[in-house]
Amino acid sequence: MTAFVADACAIIDFFTGNEAMGPTARRVIEDERSEIAVLATTVWEIAIKTAAGRLPEMVPPGQTLTAFLTRVGIRSVALTSRTAEAAAALPLHHRDPFDRALIAYALETRSTVLTSDAVFGRYGAAVVW
Repeated sequence: MTAFVADACAIIDFFTGNEAMGPTARRVIEDERSEIAVLATTVWEIAIKTAAGRLPEMVPPGQTLTAFLTRVGIRSVALTSRTAEAAAALPLHHRDPFDRALIAYALETRSTVLTSDAVFGRYGAAVVW
């Protein structure tokens, strides 16, 4: 089975019901057999945007985003020092540090990225949207 790693747009679009989400990515997240991970840095990115009022609340009151994602079958993974260094060494096709970390993780683990960002493919990462 293919392992997936979700970027912020995939998590946000899925849990806010955004119709712009690609049907393939939506099916992957809906399939309870899918092995989906989210980097802790992605949780941080979503939390920053939510706290700044740029996103609606996606989780039930009194629950953390991490607990919510775990409950729906998406596991959180830490950013390791090795992955952080690999992200820093990537070519500068993408300047967003959150996305660079995600790309490095996907390449390291051979995971398919759930993202609408076409730039990920320039790194050789498998992408589904």
